[in-house]
Order: sequence, then structure tokens, then C-alpha cells
Amino acid sequence: MGKKAQTRREIKEQQEKERKEIIRSIEVSKNPWANFWKRFDFWIYTACLAALICFPFLRKDALVYGDQAVIHTSYGDIEINLYKSDAPKTVANFVGLSDQGFYNHLLWHRVIKGFMIQGGDPNGDGTGGETIYGDYFEDEINPKSLGLADDQIKDLEDQGYTYNYSLNSHKMEVGSVAMANSGPNTNGSQFFIVTEKDQNYLNGQHTVFGKVTKGLDIAKKISEVPTDENDKPIDPVYIDSIEIK
Repeated sequence: MGKKAQTRREIKEQQEKERKEIIRSIEVSKNPWANFWKRFDFWIYTACLAALICFPFLRKDALVYGDQAVIHTSYGDIEINLYKSDAPKTVANFVGLSDQGFYNHLLWHRVIKGFMIQGGDPNGDGTGGETIYGDYFEDEINPKSLGLADDQIKDLEDQGYTYNYSLNSHKMEVGSVAMANSGPNTNGSQFFIVTEKDQNYLNGQHTVFGKVTKGLDIAKKISEVPTDENDKPIDPVYIDSIEIK
């Protein structure tokens, strides 16, 4: 083959290659999905899809953001600080139920002057309750951080209490917000607020998950209303709603 013929062949091959490249680029431009993975919005879509797939498997207590709550009552507002690092599962339950409107229009069904006010029971008599977990959940208590002696801890453990020594628990002081229960690891939706005097004899038996920062006078006022033989207010006192901040 002559030199000129070879040159013509090379030029023809180059032109054919360029023609095919042009056709391919045109086809790609007509297909928006061809190089979609190279685009920024592809990764946005991928991240959102991954979040949707994973959401049902996330621990509910990992979704807690607010660390303050306002309990709106028929007597006024009670503001509390939530111990979400010290009682994460308990706070998650309280926040979750509050966000669902579970506590709206429930009674303060048990009030004792000089002691506490208790609410969170949809039955209104201390027999009911719900959780975001579907069943009762465990206590979150570290008896060592409460200053309990070894013999006290052993006595409580003999009664069925189990403890988490990695937590930083809080004593049952005036203003404490704690879970009501019917024994070890029977936490639901009911909670109480200590209105007067530190209740040290309850340390190690109830999960304290918050502290009143404002409105303790409201809680005391509720605790002083006339009650029947079951400590239930004669004239109903309500939790209007609970706002998480």
C-alpha cells in the first residue's frame, strides 16, 4: 500500500472515530440517566433513600432532640429540664408520647399535699399507660451515683431491681420529675413531680428523668386541691398538653 493510500485510510478512520464519538455524545445528552451518578443531586437522592430505608430500624431513643418541656396544665405552666443523657430511654418515651399528643387532656389523677402530683394515665385511676416501645421498659438508675450503700443496693436487687452503673442518676429532690411504676422495670407513661421535701427513701426505685425549672408553685398548688379517699382531685385538674422544646 502506498504512502498516500495509507494516509487517506488513517484520515478516514479518524473521521469515522470522531463521527461515532459525536453520535455517542448526542445519545448520552438525550438520556439524562447515563451519567446521573456523576451529578451532585444523585447523591442527595441516594442519601434520602438510605435514610428512608434505615428509619424503621433506628432506635427511637436516638431521635430525641428537645431537652426541655413545658407541661401546660389547667392551673398554669410547669417547665422542666429533661435529663436526656442520664435517662435517654425514659426521656425518649416522654418526648415521643408528648409529640403524639398522648398526654393531652389527661388528669392529674393522684395528688398528695406535701409530697407530689402524678399524671399520665389515660384511664385516670393509676391503672393504665402506654409507651413508645409497645410495652413496659426498664429502669434507668445508677444507685452508686445516688449514694446508696451496698446493703441498700443488695436489698433492692433482692426485690427485683436491676441497675445500670454507667448512668449518672439524680436523687429524688424537690422538683424532681420521675417515672411512676408498680415495681422494678414497669415504666409506662405515668410520671410524678415531687412538690415538697426530698424523698430520699425513693432513691433507687424510680427513674428521675427531669427537674422543674419554673412553675413549681403551680405543682404545689395542684397538690393542695381537695381530694377523695384515693387522692384523686374532687374537681378535675388536667394536663392540657406537653410541649417539647
